[in-house]
Amino acid sequence: PRPHPPFRGASTPGSTAFPDRVSGSSRRTDVLCDGSETDVSDIQADLVVIGFGKGGKTLALTLGRQGKRVVMIERSNQMYGGTCINIGCVPTKSMVFAAEEALSHPRDPEMYTAAVHRTAELTASLREQNYAMLDSIPGVDVLTGTATFLDAHTVSVQTDDGVVTVEGHHIVVGTGSEP
Repeated sequence: PRPHPPFRGASTPGSTAFPDRVSGSSRRTDVLCDGSETDVSDIQADLVVIGFGKGGKTLALTLGRQGKRVVMIERSNQMYGGTCINIGCVPTKSMVFAAEEALSHPRDPEMYTAAVHRTAELTASLREQNYAMLDSIPGVDVLTGTATFLDAHTVSVQTDDGVVTVEGHHIVVGTGSEP
């Protein structure tokens, strides 16, 4: 899938521009202890969700549709949708199905290659659908980066484009599982 900007509205993937239209946000440049500068954006939200799995996505969708300001944070654009669709249930079932199909055919190494490609296409499509679901709701933004708590209501998110500080009335941690 195409790489996603750190949050909805950036001009192009990998762009260093933060969207000005994100409500409740501001932008500044901070100087780090090594003397380098980094872009910092501040966002105010009703809800911050860390982890783009089934539970976090459902909560973000529900509250976003109710008009709440929601920020979803996921450390990898390869994990939009969570463990199940990316590295758990869905790819496992896809490969098991392909293996069962292969039993009724003569041995063909290309069948395995094709099964791996079909599985990768399936998970990529599901990631895109999950991202699009949240991206389509005004007031819901997706940040791709690593979140670190600064206090009980504030996280710092290191994205490819800089640091985003997000303050939320509520923060939900739904970082999922590992297979």
